[in-house]
Amino acid sequence: MEFKELLDKVKEIQRQSGIVVETSPTKVFEKSDVDFKSAQDRYKLGQNGLKTFYEANVLMDLDMVYKSLVEQLHTLLGTAHMYGLAHVLEDGIKEMHEAHVSKRDPDLENILSNHLNK
Repeated sequence: MEFKELLDKVKEIQRQSGIVVETSPTKVFEKSDVDFKSAQDRYKLGQNGLKTFYEANVLMDLDMVYKSLVEQLHTLLGTAHMYGLAHVLEDGIKEMHEAHVSKRDPDLENILSNHLNK
């Protein structure tokens, strides 16, 4: 599944659930009617996802790890839609990746690359 398709699926669920979907960055922080309830709800969803992830590791339950990662990704993408930032996530991920790759020791990269290609 392509990243855009994944975003679209999350957007569809958001809309069906009556959750706000912005298509451009919102100025929610400049408004006097900031929806703190939505921010709190998103925060709680994130906390629950991380807690589940931790518990899954303690229980050594790979299926539970998988489900918690999917839930966290869904929460993250839904939050990006709420703030009108979903359309720039892919570029942000690419930029972050390039920044991380450029910080790595080239020898380590070659070692890992050679190891993975065997």
